[in-house]
Amino acid sequence: MLKTKTINILELEGLNVENSQKIFTEYGEFEGSEHEWKLIIEHYAGNPSALEVVAASIQEVLGEIYLNL
Repeated sequence: MLKTKTINILELEGLNVENSQKIFTEYGEFEGSEHEWKLIIEHYAGNPSALEVVAASIQEVLGEIYLNL
């Protein structure tokens, strides 16, 4: 007898600009235009873990900066 299993898929969306900026403020002061924020967030698909790594890396290497992408 053949058993079938059901697989459920949950599609997750990335963070929006406002919530992504909150992650960055935990690591320092980052400023940029709305377009610049969208670029960096889209590049990392709004993935909170990836954005935390990026924010921490920027802060560690460059300190507080203005985004000029």
